Amino acid sequence: MYDLRNEQNQYTYFALADDAYDAELNKYKPFFVTGTADSTNDLAGFTIVKDLAIRGLYTQQQLPDTIVSRAGVKVPIDKSAIVSSIKASNGIVYVMSKAEVAPVEKFKTIVIQGENPSGTSHDRRSNTFYRDRINPLTGLPYRDILVSGHGVALFNLRYRLSEVPSMKFKAYIVAVNDFQTATFTQRLCPGAANSTVFPYTTIAVNNPAEVLIGEFTVSSFQNFYDIYLVGANSTTAAANPLLCDYIKLVPSL
Repeated sequence: MYDLRNEQNQYTYFALADDAYDAELNKYKPFFVTGTADSTNDLAGFTIVKDLAIRGLYTQQQLPDTIVSRAGVKVPIDKSAIVSSIKASNGIVYVMSKAEVAPVEKFKTIVIQGENPSGTSHDRRSNTFYRDRINPLTGLPYRDILVSGHGVALFNLRYRLSEVPSMKFKAYIVAVNDFQTATFTQRLCPGAANSTVFPYTTIAVNNPAEVLIGEFTVSSFQNFYDIYLVGANSTTAAANPLLCDYIKLVPSL
């Protein structure tokens, strides 16, 4: 998160003693299941240490009880857990007997904006609309995507995520059906376009609220992971639109 070799700035770095590091490593390894122990350890280890440096030199008297890392993670600092301190050329290092961070702090909610798909199953640009709206519940503007009249059964939008941990997520969607008086169905498919983890969801008319789709599990850490929004198995225009303001994936921790 910071290049600690930079001598133009000063930093405060918190290094975990071996036992404290091992405890944190064991806590985070289940979120980085891979094919080898080394890669799991590397990913979990980076997740631990990436939030242990802050910009600026803080003496022990100046240290707050919580620091906020560059990634927005809150790290509790117990001054009584400082084992030793080392003055460096561009800051200070505190060796800690503990600096425990809850996984709920490390793993943030993933929000997928519907209007930014990574790809589609068919080229239907002439049937794709990007709409600017105001959400009546929040009073805030938003932009969504609507694909209508495309004539393709099981048409899908693909959304590519990066660095997805191995964990369970709750999936929500906002899709405001204000363009026709009939309901329709669409399916969220994690991992593959033909996934049946979730059933088809009925998109009600004029509902601007988040809808809970359900929970799914990513069994191993994914450098890249695709989420698909799949239309009905129909070529009828009123039955097979795709519509999305956003998809929200909330870690179940």
